[in-house]
Amino acid sequence: MTSEEAVKNYGDKVSPPFVERRDGLPYDMVWYRGKRYLAPLSIASASEGDGPGGRQIRCRLSDQSGVLIETQEATLLFDWYRSILPPIRRDKPLHVFISHIHQDHFNLGQLSLAKRFPDVSVYLGYDYSEDWLNDDLEKLPEVCADTVSCFRENQLLNIDGGSVQSLPSTDLGVAFLVHINGMTFFHAGDLFPWPGTEPVFLDCIAPLQDVQIDYAMLPADPRFPAAAQFCVSAFLSQSDIKYFTPIHLWDQPDFVKAFAANNTQFRQKMIFRDFGGVKITRSEGKQSAFVLEL
Repeated sequence: MTSEEAVKNYGDKVSPPFVERRDGLPYDMVWYRGKRYLAPLSIASASEGDGPGGRQIRCRLSDQSGVLIETQEATLLFDWYRSILPPIRRDKPLHVFISHIHQDHFNLGQLSLAKRFPDVSVYLGYDYSEDWLNDDLEKLPEVCADTVSCFRENQLLNIDGGSVQSLPSTDLGVAFLVHINGMTFFHAGDLFPWPGTEPVFLDCIAPLQDVQIDYAMLPADPRFPAAAQFCVSAFLSQSDIKYFTPIHLWDQPDFVKAFAANNTQFRQKMIFRDFGGVKITRSEGKQSAFVLEL
C-alpha cells in the first residue's frame, strides 16, 4: 500500500508527517499500523499576485538536487523528491522534470499532479526497465497519463514556447536541457564524472558545446571533491553558462563554501542560497529562495 492509498482509505488513522533521515538526507514520512510510508504530496498555497517579470526568475532550492524555477510565463520543477512541494501557482503552466528514478530525485506522486493543476507536463528520464514503475504508469488515470513523457537519452520534444532535450547520463536516466520563453535551463541530474567514467562524461556533455545557458544546476558531489571540481570546470568550459547552482550535495553546505574558496574562478557564476559572488535581485527571507535577473 502506498501512502497515498493509506491516506485515502484510512484518513486520520495515518500519522502526521514526520522527517526521517536516510544516508544524511531528509524524507517526509507517515506511520500507518506500525509501518512507515512516504508521505503523500502536499503543496503550499501560492498567491497569484505579482511574479517575476521580464528576464527575472524566482528560484527555490531544496534537498539534494531539487530546484523550483518560476519565470514570468511558467513554473519549472526539477528533481524535487520531497513530499512537501513549495508554493506553485495554478495560473501558469507547470513543467515537472524528473531526471531519473533514484529516491533522492524522484517522487511517484508527481506523476499525478494533473489532478491538482490545470496545465501540467511531466518529463521523466526513464527507459521502461522497472516492472514496478511500468505497472504504476499503466495504472495512472488518463488525465495524468496524458501529461507524462518518458525520455531516453538524446531525445527532443517541442513544447509551447520552446523545447525539452535529453542528454545521456553517466548514471541512471538523463540530463535535461530546456529552452522556454527565450530562456535556457540545464539540470544535470546524475550526469557526473563518477570514478572511472571521465571519458564517458565528456562524451555525454559534448552536445552542450557552445550552448548559451542562463541557469544551470550542476552536480558537485562532496564525496568526490576532485571529480566535483572537474565536473563544474568541464561544464563551464563546454557551455556559455551565465549562472549555476551546485546540486547533489548530500546536505553538506560547508562543502560549497570550501569549494568556492578553492575555486575562485567559479564564484561570480555560482549561486548557493545566500553564499557566493552573484548579486541576486532579491532574497525572499529563507536562504533557499531568491529572485535573479537573467
